[in-house]
Amino acid sequence: MYERLSTECLRLLTKMGGAFKDIIPIPSGYPGHAAHLYDNTSTEAHYKVAFLYNATHQIVNLFENNTANIPGSWDQTSLDNLLNVLHRQEKDLQTCACQNHTGILKLRETQREKAEKLQRHFHKVHLFLQEKNYSLESWEVVRKEVERHLKRMLFLAMSMQ
Repeated sequence: MYERLSTECLRLLTKMGGAFKDIIPIPSGYPGHAAHLYDNTSTEAHYKVAFLYNATHQIVNLFENNTANIPGSWDQTSLDNLLNVLHRQEKDLQTCACQNHTGILKLRETQREKAEKLQRHFHKVHLFLQEKNYSLESWEVVRKEVERHLKRMLFLAMSMQ
């Protein structure tokens, strides 16, 4: 189920803003990519599920906390559908994580640190958007970053099979 929903998220992300450019110049002030957060994620499935939940939650918050500033050129229906699919994934991941004995709140220290780093990363992305006055160019950089997150998350989920 996760794979199907993730593929749909990637399709909607592309549809809402058009095809991604091969090379998007990274403007000054961008907090950088968060690829390192996906490295050395625990081999235990419940920690991976908790990480996927946290990442999905951060992506949802990024879009929802900035809805008034999302580019008008984006397809609003596709954006709404993307958020609906992400909400479903978030709910499913939360349910799955809470069914485990550890749950989301009882993460090991290293997992908690990763969740905090992920939250800080998305906060910096939000600040970047503010600093760039929510320009279309800054949103395109963020949309590409979200695509990278979704692909890494899918890879992480596939590693549990």
